[in-house]
Amino acid sequence: MSNTIKISAESTVEVTPRKLAEIFWAMDDTEQAAFFEELAHVVHQDDPTGLKGEMQFWFLTSRMKDNPVAAGVLRSMAAGLFVHTLRFLDRAYFERDFPGEQEGG
Repeated sequence: MSNTIKISAESTVEVTPRKLAEIFWAMDDTEQAAFFEELAHVVHQDDPTGLKGEMQFWFLTSRMKDNPVAAGVLRSMAAGLFVHTLRFLDRAYFERDFPGEQEGG
């Protein structure tokens, strides 16, 4: 006879911006990247064209003027992404062959 039992419990948690922020901040960088991948899947599932997602993010940026703290955090997140994008574009640009380009010139 076993001395253990299995107990399952169910609870209700109010999902608030604060709770989502705490959960996101507790994640490491790999988990945060996975979060954005899942967000992309959720947006695509809701609207495969992606237009609704783009509009939502556009509306979000318009709200930033009313919330300077949120705008600052978003700018901090975007700055790193912007630098990586520039590095990618720079590498992609300079590694391609241009028509009429001559060796050593």
